[in-house]
Amino acid sequence: MREDDPGLSEHDPGLSEHDPGLSEHDPSMTPQGVAMLWMSAEHPAHCNELLQAVGLGPAYGNYKRHTAPLIDCGLLTMTAPEAPKSKNQRYKITEKGLAFLAESKREK
Repeated sequence: MREDDPGLSEHDPGLSEHDPGLSEHDPSMTPQGVAMLWMSAEHPAHCNELLQAVGLGPAYGNYKRHTAPLIDCGLLTMTAPEAPKSKNQRYKITEKGLAFLAESKREK
């Protein structure tokens, strides 16, 4: 974020509810990302589990394209952020993610 920019960074977990990055119609919010949020709302899940549930393989490119943006936007969080590469790492939905799902459900 620039010093002269009073707004929030697009990767700031405290984004406002009017952030375009949270729109279901935003190109960065893929259908797979939305499905991964729904799955993580049920229980904390391993990254590979989230990717496989939406028909994607465990490749790093899929993580970078679909999982990392959800973390960057504050919609998903790691269960063990101090050990991001742990084989036991799981991802869970945040309050912000739950609010996004509630809003997207209301829009339908």
